[in-house]
Amino acid sequence: MFSFRFLNRHLVDKYPYQRDDICYLNPDIICKDLPPNRLRFLGTWYLTPERHFQEWVSIVFIGIFILLFLRQFGRQQPQSSSTTTATSTQSDNSRKQQHPYSYLKPKLWMRISTLLFYPYVAYTKLSWDNSNYSGRWLLFLGMPVGSMWLLSFYFNFLIIHPTSVGGSSSSTNKRRQQQTLLRRRRSAAVAYTVIQLVWISLLPCLFPVFIELYHGSFRIIKQYVRGTNADTTKTMWENTYELSYFCHTLYLFLVPIYYVLTGELSIMFPLSSSSSSTNNSINSNKINTKMKYVASIILYVMKQQVIGTTIISLYYFGIVTPSSIIAGLNVNFLLVPMYVHGSYNANFRLQYILDWFVQGCKIRFFLCGIELVRTVLVGIGLINNNDDNNNNIDNHGRSDVSNSTTTSDDDSNGSKKE
Repeated sequence: MFSFRFLNRHLVDKYPYQRDDICYLNPDIICKDLPPNRLRFLGTWYLTPERHFQEWVSIVFIGIFILLFLRQFGRQQPQSSSTTTATSTQSDNSRKQQHPYSYLKPKLWMRISTLLFYPYVAYTKLSWDNSNYSGRWLLFLGMPVGSMWLLSFYFNFLIIHPTSVGGSSSSTNKRRQQQTLLRRRRSAAVAYTVIQLVWISLLPCLFPVFIELYHGSFRIIKQYVRGTNADTTKTMWENTYELSYFCHTLYLFLVPIYYVLTGELSIMFPLSSSSSSTNNSINSNKINTKMKYVASIILYVMKQQVIGTTIISLYYFGIVTPSSIIAGLNVNFLLVPMYVHGSYNANFRLQYILDWFVQGCKIRFFLCGIELVRTVLVGIGLINNNDDNNNNIDNHGRSDVSNSTTTSDDDSNGSKKE
């Protein structure tokens, strides 16, 4: 039978509970000789190598099948949430030709958070005694906090947002404008996929560490406010490390909330260009139509989470798990469950997938509630509709191509204001 034992023949079959037990084979390494951090993330054959291979093949095959099956859905991008307001009915005809992408450009505070908090956390961890061991980088990048930092760095610094091209009405300039428009569409699609499908779907993996960091940071802040330091064993730099860790995880949660609050990201069902008839049906107090509309929102949100959970499962089971076996480290507790002192649970990793999906749906419905509140406030005029400030790709592209006039790229305004 096929197995993953060939990836690492040094792992033990049973999890060691005593400091005098053997943690690695050939040559034998005693647990007490390992650095504490490495011992905490010790990888073993808690699941048999055969079970690892079976789950890897099954999850990768099923995940690819789901993505191929839902690829048409993945290409349907929602419009800004403001299209669901009462005021949007008047401008519905003008929106019919608009492309549904809204730019999710990174803001200055997002870039500062990306460069400030987690790099300091990583530097502090590497400065600990016996912390810079072989394979340590995998714990930095494979754990959810590190994986989301990579995602944040990609979103903030590596996604290129081409500016509009204006000028003469020559055919060469028009072709250049059309190419720029195509690149802008691709950039918007990538940014949307990063935030809507991957970023939000990774947040459930952060819940355990976020709650722990919240309590620790709250205790530190309370002690400094009162002018006392009950925990004399921690230095100022250790407290700074814990606060930076918390600020990084808090930033990761705030990003999608910010985009929903500003109307740049929609979690709810995207209204098509022919949605005026739907709006009229909703306003006509037809219960069946309203129930169908609510059901369509629920279905859309759950489909989003299915795609996101599939991507996360392919990442952790298809890439991180084999890498963890090779390194002999329990990255994100994929080799050994977090609590191993209870009864044996061979399906703990499948439970991870279910938890990611359920918790991800809860986060998305929470964001739907924020979007709904914002929609109501825009509808009654308490807050301004930010949709006019969101750059629409086709709208700007057509004005550049048809009028051939020099236009400024309003996308830069958002980051400059921040």
